Amino acid sequence: GVAPSIGSIYHGVNASCNPKEIETMLQLVYLSICEPRFNEEELAPALAQLNALDPNIETQPNYALQKAFIDVAYNNPRTELISSDKLTRMSFKQLENFYRRIHSNMAQAEVVITGNVDLATLKPLVEKYIGSLPVSKKPLNFIDHNLETKPGEIKHSFEFPMSTAKCSNLLCYSGNLPYTPENEVLAEAFSYILNLIYTETVREDAGGTYGVGAYASTS
Repeated sequence: GVAPSIGSIYHGVNASCNPKEIETMLQLVYLSICEPRFNEEELAPALAQLNALDPNIETQPNYALQKAFIDVAYNNPRTELISSDKLTRMSFKQLENFYRRIHSNMAQAEVVITGNVDLATLKPLVEKYIGSLPVSKKPLNFIDHNLETKPGEIKHSFEFPMSTAKCSNLLCYSGNLPYTPENEVLAEAFSYILNLIYTETVREDAGGTYGVGAYASTS
């Protein structure tokens, strides 16, 4: 299995195989970067499915809540939800150009291989398929696209037509802190404790909702 990925901070290729298929896996990694296969006819059914599903998704209350939160908390085109408008602006050629451009320079790429591998067998294969990936003297640099939530206190209320009326509240608190293993564990403990408290008070004592919960994370 080989799967290229492009995220907000990292891009690359994830792959896995049994020990006998290491060379095939590395060949596919090389091809995913150097000779990606783009076929508009094969992408068309997936886009058609998205175009058919999206108008229905946009009528759902949870989509409206999520969209309202993202618009208010971020107001950044890189955080937009998928939408009919976004699909109409998509271009197959643009997608291909973006992919080829971002994978055209693998300078400073980190390669991690774990598992049941024989180093004597692995080394020449890595030299052949990974060592021949395209690189440039000018490495890719990180660009801060300001994907953090807006500072300050922001309140936003809206109504959405529903067959069964209900009220939903979404609260978000954010701030800066050192990214450490201790803070990561504390964030998990914090959300666990809040979930216990909310379940007992809001759901059990008040009978207000079954869908109460909290989630905390560091990144």
